[in-house]
Amino acid sequence: MSFTDYSLTGGGSFIGLDNFTRLWDDPLFWQALKVTVLYTVLAVPGTLIASVSLALITRRAFRGAKFFRSVFFLPVVTSLVLAATVFVWIFSTGGPWSTLMGWFGMSEGSWLSDDVLVLPALAIVGVWSRFGYGMLILLARMQDIPRELEEAALTDGAGPWQRFRYIVLPQLKPALFFLAVIETTASFQVFDAVYTMTGGGPANASYTLVFQLYDAGFKYFDLGYASAIGVALFVLTVVVAVIQRLVIGKDQ
Repeated sequence: MSFTDYSLTGGGSFIGLDNFTRLWDDPLFWQALKVTVLYTVLAVPGTLIASVSLALITRRAFRGAKFFRSVFFLPVVTSLVLAATVFVWIFSTGGPWSTLMGWFGMSEGSWLSDDVLVLPALAIVGVWSRFGYGMLILLARMQDIPRELEEAALTDGAGPWQRFRYIVLPQLKPALFFLAVIETTASFQVFDAVYTMTGGGPANASYTLVFQLYDAGFKYFDLGYASAIGVALFVLTVVVAVIQRLVIGKDQ
């Protein structure tokens, strides 16, 4: 379909690479690509860091451990549209987040109406909705690490950071590679939170590739062009996954 001028009103004719040429010359596409990449740069590392941290906290057996694991996983099975509606209030002017930022001397205005702060706000929602899944994957991997390795390192005088860096982290590389690919793909496809919280605004500061695909296909019924955007998104996802494979998973 990306090689046609297909629309919902009727069939389409073959037009070759015209949609991709139009995509290359479309400033809105480059804006959406920049927003998508920036969001991914914020959301993916935040999700991985939160997942590793909470997996480390809940890996040990203590009273209420299963309860906390369930609580941390709850956002994953919560409707993102419903949660995003609540976060609109949280980030609103005078809302809990703005009030908290005011205590630290920052602006108490709504982050969702600020073209600089809107992406960090959306990234926070993305991390909140995804870290429980990563925590569960990493927790399962951590529980397979032989306890004798850490006990031997402890006997040799290794501190918590050294045990994590030289024993736990190398054992987590396959799981981290898997999560990096999954979370990057999810971030490239972010739509629900953007649609509910900002509508792509302000001034296209949160206008992502999937939002442009949605507008082209279901607002303007230009399915050929929307398909070209989808192909570009697919290629971008594959390229980044290959890079992650070379950087993180090259030894596996």
